[in-house]
Amino acid sequence: MDFTKDIRYHDSIADEYDDVVLAPREAATQRLFAPALRRLAKHAPFTQMLDLGCGTGHMIRRAGPLAARVTGVDHSPGMLASARRMVEARGLSHVRLEQGDLEAFLAAHPDHADLVTAVGVLHHLGEDGIDRVLAAIHRSLRPGGWVLLAEPVADGPIVEPDAITRWNRASLAATRGYRAPEEDPDEAPLPPALLRAAILRAGFRPDYERRRWEVYNHSEQPGLAERLKIEWLQWRHRGTGFIYACLARKA
Repeated sequence: MDFTKDIRYHDSIADEYDDVVLAPREAATQRLFAPALRRLAKHAPFTQMLDLGCGTGHMIRRAGPLAARVTGVDHSPGMLASARRMVEARGLSHVRLEQGDLEAFLAAHPDHADLVTAVGVLHHLGEDGIDRVLAAIHRSLRPGGWVLLAEPVADGPIVEPDAITRWNRASLAATRGYRAPEEDPDEAPLPPALLRAAILRAGFRPDYERRRWEVYNHSEQPGLAERLKIEWLQWRHRGTGFIYACLARKA
């Protein structure tokens, strides 16, 4: 696939990405990944973690402490520059970052990692690309290794529950946007059945699966009351969200 448009887009938003995308989602994202990270912690420390499509490094921040060595790979120089600033600011000496094509990296590193994370990566690929990348992740993992995935999913138009829409209208996300991004890349939510079938077809055994809505922060540092409200909205509409997370083990 030609990722030129995707690279241009992510280069153009890299300096704003954390503020526009990550910060408003932080409380919900923590809750989405917390059960999977607790499961992984029982098997830590891992020798090598690989973060595919690492972007500005938020999965390195979340899962990186579980591994002795971490490699983040992305094809966007702008995103990697932001990730390097994060790594340097936190003194993460066990992390290295590489620019390059994910499939090429995986092909060059079979039997490489104990843990692979790939968040918001697969929906940028066609159906054939999803199968290829999942198969390559399987080959890159050592026996018994783990993969943690998260993607937007939908079978049709996304209809957000009214209560979540009302909450999100007053959130940080409602007041933030990119100044002048490049044209959006070609991407769309994946049919959930297609994604899950591809995960199984690649030879993975799901250990944890969850679907959640994006419920945004109202404040930069949500207090207990705000976090409980976000969690209650998620629980009330559990199983119907358009963000799918899966922790799976190499079978």
